Parts: sequence; structure tokens; C-alpha cells
Amino acid sequence: MEGLFMFWLSWVAWIIVTFLMAKSKKRIMIAGFILLFIIFYSVHIPVPMGTINAGFIWLALGCYWMFHRQARKRLFVSFLFGWFIAAVYAGFSLWTMYDPIIMIVQKEWMMASILFLLSIFLMKNALLRVTVVTLGMIHGEVLTHFVTANIWGLFEIGSSLFFDGLALSLGILSLHILLQTVKGFLQDATEKWRSATESL
Repeated sequence: MEGLFMFWLSWVAWIIVTFLMAKSKKRIMIAGFILLFIIFYSVHIPVPMGTINAGFIWLALGCYWMFHRQARKRLFVSFLFGWFIAAVYAGFSLWTMYDPIIMIVQKEWMMASILFLLSIFLMKNALLRVTVVTLGMIHGEVLTHFVTANIWGLFEIGSSLFFDGLALSLGILSLHILLQTVKGFLQDATEKWRSATESL
């Protein structure tokens, strides 16, 4: 069923933040943000030529808030990378509409893989990578519907298919972060074990 990927990923993220993060004001803010997103996810706001998902708007506001917390030197570069990802997303989406024969696997999986590889090459910081990819996909979705609205006259910004693609992209990025964390933990453990055996 369309849209379930994002729904379940949001609940998993909320459970992890609520029960596994250390008690702090930051934990309450993140958990509250995710919970409000889950509530807004099922709300569609009617506009003159279509609908906009309220969760889509809430997610965009969260990304902009994360961006404004950065140092000014990194802000311009991050926005540049975000718009580059938006252009790739919009271009790929329009390409698959007009020439669907290129699809080797499902569109969402191809898009998630491309954006993951791009983010790895463009950014080192894991949290910034997640924020830039999310905002890039949001901008790309808007750009895509600006083009298609001129053809079909109607649009649905923040469809369940978009959120499935976003969930896959964030899932792959989260898995990469988890693997990097486990790798660092194992390296620290082996270094401590070596130093302990050498001291004997």
C-alpha cells in the first residue's frame, strides 16, 4: 500500500528518539516534531490547482529550521547542494514520466540509490546529509509539479509515492549512519583490546 513506508519509518524514528535517546530538551523537540509530522501526514490542504500535504509543509519547515542553525560559511554550500539534488530529483522524475522504458527497477529504489550516492560524494556530515537530501527532494517535488501542472492542470504535492521515495532515501542514509557507527565502535573496541594485550 502506497505511503506505508514513510508511516512506519516515522513511527520507528519516534520510538527510537523517545525511548533510546538521553533525556533532554532536544529529545522532546525531536519527538514532538516527528509526532506532529505523523499527524499532518494524513492531512491534505486544497489549493486552486490541486492539493498540498500538510506533512510536506511541516517537513520543509523543519529542514529550513535545521539549515538556519548552520554557520554562514556552510549555509550557502548546503543550499547549493540541496538545489543540485532538487534538480536531479526533478529531472529524473520528469524523465521517467516521458520515457518510462529506462526503468530497470522500481522508480523509488533507483531515485533513493542515486540520491544516496550523490549525498555521500557531496557531504561528510551525516545529519547535514539527511537534511540536504530531504530538502532537495522537497524542492524537486515542487519543481516537478510546476512543470506537470502546465500540462495536466492539476497537481498533488506530497503524494504517498513521494513520501515512499523519501522514506527509502532516508532509510538507506540511516542504515549507512548505523553501519558507520558500528564500524567506529568495533575499531575502538579492537584498539582497546590491542592496547590491553600489548600491556600484558
